[in-house]
Amino acid sequence: AEVKALMAPKTMGGDSTAPDLSSLSDSELKILSLLCGGETSKDIAVKFGIAVKTVEAHRHNILKKMKQRNTIALILYVKSHAFEI
Repeated sequence: AEVKALMAPKTMGGDSTAPDLSSLSDSELKILSLLCGGETSKDIAVKFGIAVKTVEAHRHNILKKMKQRNTIALILYVKSHAFEI
């Protein structure tokens, strides 16, 4: 819940077809936040006590939900489209 508050849009309104962080699960939001902070999949896996493959599966789902091609594009999108991390 607190991660969602941190990642809330800075401004209201916007394109209704744009990717929406509310479609992400709490786990996906936590992983997205750590990815944007420069953490690797291995670092995140160790932090949460899960397999690297699990982190990569979450990352894949995040990319799909946020309509981005790769992690770099995802991070740039989040940081440049009014999402505060």
